[in-house]
Amino acid sequence: MSDNSFGATSQSPLFISSDQFSLYIHVPFCAQKCGYCDFYSKSTRAGTDQFLDAIEQEIDLYRNFHPELSSKTITTIFVGGGTPSILTSSEWKRLASKVTSTFQLAQNCEWTIEVNPESFSDAKAQAWLDSGVNRLSFGVQSLDDSILKKAGRIHSAKRVIDVLSNPILTRFNRISCDTIYGLPGQKVADVVATLKLLLTFPIVTHISAYELTIAEDTPFADLPPALFPDDEILADYEEAVLSLLTESGFTRYEVSNYAKPGHECLHNQIYWQMKPYLGIGPSAHSFDGSRRFGDVDSLETYCSTVENGALPWGFEEEISPEMYRNEYLFLALRTADGVSIDRYEQLFGESIFAGERSRTIAELQNQNIVIVEQGRLALTPTGLNLADGVALKLS
Repeated sequence: MSDNSFGATSQSPLFISSDQFSLYIHVPFCAQKCGYCDFYSKSTRAGTDQFLDAIEQEIDLYRNFHPELSSKTITTIFVGGGTPSILTSSEWKRLASKVTSTFQLAQNCEWTIEVNPESFSDAKAQAWLDSGVNRLSFGVQSLDDSILKKAGRIHSAKRVIDVLSNPILTRFNRISCDTIYGLPGQKVADVVATLKLLLTFPIVTHISAYELTIAEDTPFADLPPALFPDDEILADYEEAVLSLLTESGFTRYEVSNYAKPGHECLHNQIYWQMKPYLGIGPSAHSFDGSRRFGDVDSLETYCSTVENGALPWGFEEEISPEMYRNEYLFLALRTADGVSIDRYEQLFGESIFAGERSRTIAELQNQNIVIVEQGRLALTPTGLNLADGVALKLS
């Protein structure tokens, strides 16, 4: 996309069908790249000042190109990466101040920051609290030091335990922990042990349990396949995670996400419900209801583009009705709520039971994969493990 097309598309109205949106900010710095990570990040802190300059410039560009954003309310903010907690307290205050002075935040805005236990400190936690952050998401992954080392994580199990024991965490509304199953050398018992230890901390009210995905162009992609579990063993992981967390009072509200009642991640639900969100920072994506666009995945190009007065979009695409339908089904069926039958008809002008889908849904009901009740089509606990395949059948 040329600089001219940046300028032309960047001035089209955003979020015209909504008076609310969510904000995602990407911080592309890490102390060390993990073996499985395919998110855009740099294993250094070099360039943080230039990055913060560029973030401020990009926000100013949105304010100038899209003055309509000033009248809309931000309902959730998620700061991810990379490792946002690698920023110093003063760097964080600078970033947060730009956000709060530019945008209108809802009174109950959920503001999440991703945290690596190794870069956590009381001073940073206080800075986060002072700026309005009320939810922390810790990248735990495992509480077995040998597995952490193989994954390329820089923290230890002891560090996680020490951080989760810190009384300052009680001042945040919600504490979440990310875990991964399927890592090299990991057994089902290791996953269960990690979760059991996390459950001893009452402040942990949200747990994400992600199945390892081996992406191209990551160090894990070069490892022998025998180091990773097959589908049968992965099913054992899923069953163990589901059993333990549900017995402990957590609800599986999305394929990989569990929460105590009332502690679900509101920002993630914005994605799953295909509501509008704005992405700021290199590689951050946005969705305004009818099109998707995203910033370039290069810090250097990102900084130089905004310095030249253009929004740093690396791509833009219109979402066709068919694409929208397929994505809606794919995302909605990954959640416990499933698909609203009325909303589906409002969105697409036909019943979800129209045509061949009626027969497919009946077959899935007979197989105990799908349930239809209270105006919703949702997957059973068994069906949630097959969510992507079911969405494909219904698309």
